[in-house]
Amino acid sequence: MFHLSKTNRKRRAALIGMLLVALLSVPLIGTAHRTAAQGDILLEDQFDDNSNGWRLAFKTESTFNVGDGALAIQVSKENSARWVTPTQKLPHNLNVKVDTSVVGEATGGDYSLAIVLRANNRDSSAAFYQFEVTGGGSWAFVTRTANAKEYKVQREGKLADLDLTTDTTLEVNAQDDTFTYSINGKRVGVFEDDAINNDPSVDKYVGLLVTTFKGTTDVTGQFKNLVVTAGENNPDANPTEVVEEPTATNTPVKPPKTPTKKPPVKVSPTPTEEPTEPANPSGALLEETFADENPNGWNVSTSKDASAVIKNNALTITLNKENFIRQAWPQAVTMPSDVDVTVTVKAVNPDATGDWTYGIGARFFIDDDKQSSLYFYEVMGTGYWQFSKKDGANGFKVLTKLTQIKATKFDPKATNKLRMVVQGSHFDFYLNGKKIGQADDDSLTTPDETNVTLLASTFAKVKKFSATFTDLTVVEPGQ
Repeated sequence: MFHLSKTNRKRRAALIGMLLVALLSVPLIGTAHRTAAQGDILLEDQFDDNSNGWRLAFKTESTFNVGDGALAIQVSKENSARWVTPTQKLPHNLNVKVDTSVVGEATGGDYSLAIVLRANNRDSSAAFYQFEVTGGGSWAFVTRTANAKEYKVQREGKLADLDLTTDTTLEVNAQDDTFTYSINGKRVGVFEDDAINNDPSVDKYVGLLVTTFKGTTDVTGQFKNLVVTAGENNPDANPTEVVEEPTATNTPVKPPKTPTKKPPVKVSPTPTEEPTEPANPSGALLEETFADENPNGWNVSTSKDASAVIKNNALTITLNKENFIRQAWPQAVTMPSDVDVTVTVKAVNPDATGDWTYGIGARFFIDDDKQSSLYFYEVMGTGYWQFSKKDGANGFKVLTKLTQIKATKFDPKATNKLRMVVQGSHFDFYLNGKKIGQADDDSLTTPDETNVTLLASTFAKVKKFSATFTDLTVVEPGQ
């Protein structure tokens, strides 16, 4: 028992050090940007990786990828809009600029590529403003109400030299109820509206969007060089170079002579064409397959002491130091406090001493002082389990001592399934479908939105350990 107590003391100190290191890789998400000076950069993404946690609102008939300097969205259903948003919320007034182009050829007909502004959330129910350009040479400013009850073109026009096979720069400046939008440095229109998500005190999301029109069954659009700045920042939008400035009556643009070959400007799908589906059709809070593009923004990184890597539909945490812990969490999503978490995990060539653990964390959050808190359940290679918490600056506390697993057989070299059910102050712990323990604790005060984590650790006898996690599912308790 003395050895275990000593180990726990060392481990808690190591955990504190590791979590402080991990926090350095977390994007600083807060309200500091509210005081940003006009023109200050709020978000800049060269799309070398998904460190900004971009994710799709709709996951059906669409894929996206981030890397090699571009974010690409593929849509494989006609009359469908698919968009992505980053983790970071941004202020009401801002300027968004991005380069966009089509990849290859669209199958069947016309399409559009767009900037999304002032989205109130990151799922398919979002309301937002949208500035788009089409493969047919048109542009449109569009409004989308919640759940796509109304998806309407408010302003539209044409550009004779618009060519989406090459990089085209879109820019929108949103100031209070006025939106000024430009293409390749030339202002093409202004729209005034205050009907959608108009509370300036509430931060919102920007996004990137690809739409297929009727008859178009497949298209891929890509985006590069995204820059979001604070306040008014549109020096290239020369008001003397307005291509078209429709009046409030929104007089329709004269249709092309051959509409069957070159469709007129059309907005993204109507509500009947785009059903209001949840971001995850199964109803799960999170179904994680650990795709290489990392759509849920897991904080993967590599250092001398530890790494977390996503590859081949798995998250692998590796430790290269004794008395150390590394955890990873999906930065692009949040969870309620009550969750039912299941994950499959396998130790990779584990040390025979069993002086290591892998586990699940819940109710993870980072406070205003950049201190992390969570509850976590671990299984040790020696055939014991333990339940602990970290309470911000107050540090770690073991809530249940190391307890031998008796309800089921545990093979440290095999693939095992961990499950933790968190509901109110009660916690249930499962291994391979069998309940192995429970605990009660209400001492950790958590916000409404928290997260789950996956973790691995070493004790004094082990300097190297790896655990591979697959098939993570998070649902509400009782589902």
